[in-house]
Amino acid sequence: MNAIYIDFECLKTKPSTPILLGMLKDIGGEAHFEQVIVDDRLESAARASHLDVMTFQGAIERLVADAELNDCPIVGWSCFDRDLILDADVSAALKTIVRRRYKNALITAKPWKTQLHPKVKIAKPDKFAPKNTLDKFAEVADYPHVETLRSGTPAQWIRDVQKAVTRAGHYRRIKKASKQKWRALLDYNEHDCRALRQIWMTASFELDKWRAYQQTKYCFQPNAGRRICFMIGSIDKKRDAVLDRADVSQWAFMTAWNQASQQLPAAENSRRQSELAGQLLVKGHQSLPGERIGKGGGWPPDESLFVLGISKRDARRVGREFGQFAIVVGSKNGRARLVRC
Repeated sequence: MNAIYIDFECLKTKPSTPILLGMLKDIGGEAHFEQVIVDDRLESAARASHLDVMTFQGAIERLVADAELNDCPIVGWSCFDRDLILDADVSAALKTIVRRRYKNALITAKPWKTQLHPKVKIAKPDKFAPKNTLDKFAEVADYPHVETLRSGTPAQWIRDVQKAVTRAGHYRRIKKASKQKWRALLDYNEHDCRALRQIWMTASFELDKWRAYQQTKYCFQPNAGRRICFMIGSIDKKRDAVLDRADVSQWAFMTAWNQASQQLPAAENSRRQSELAGQLLVKGHQSLPGERIGKGGGWPPDESLFVLGISKRDARRVGREFGQFAIVVGSKNGRARLVRC
């Protein structure tokens, strides 16, 4: 999905003073990162790093023009970046477009964390600290540079570099330590944008899959009797009767089809499903043939297995081994539960 991911680095004034705008433009499957300096005190530092120096109005014009040209959202973390633009002295036309195109990634990230990663608890380090910070969700999304996000002090770096440039008269004449802070600021801003992209893409994709699975119909054929179909959250006496006849109390519904939620050729799916059935048989689990029928019929039904007597832990392990995003598990007299592998 095309999108422009943005992050401002600001001085901690009231209101905040924007200094640097990072933009990760993910268009047509290619991600291009660029930065714009909106503080003329850092012009020599910007030129030394081959960055553009623009007015705040000019930077937002560039951002909006790219979003309009590619008909894509402007994605930020929380509403901070949006409100920074809306509270600034820029044209009403630009503000209107920003309001329409801006997407708060936190709105997607929070239910994703809650539903798919319920064991992950996000707590504030102290009562004055913000809770839902980018670095905490980046860790859940397996972003590889979380420590860079956590250890950054961008506002302090900005102040230190501004003072150093003012004293020296030019970026080239400031000390090595100050230049290192400038490079750290630019790196930190880029990681902010790239972590934001990873959270947004991971959360959006996984939430869509999760919600699709919640609307899927799960069917299996007992050894005797009519086919049994159920949905997530259901309690089913006919399903429980199958457990009673097998003298087990736990079950799982799983497939080996379409590894990593990517549609595979029929022959490959058939081979993988046979391998799954064989592995379960070796481990002593009886399985009944079934299928997973998605709402809307976008994909053909997945050949599946209703596995008798398998624990949730073992079922998740097998699901992970076969590249599955989620499986369904349950026990006698209990509800069918969707769990992430």
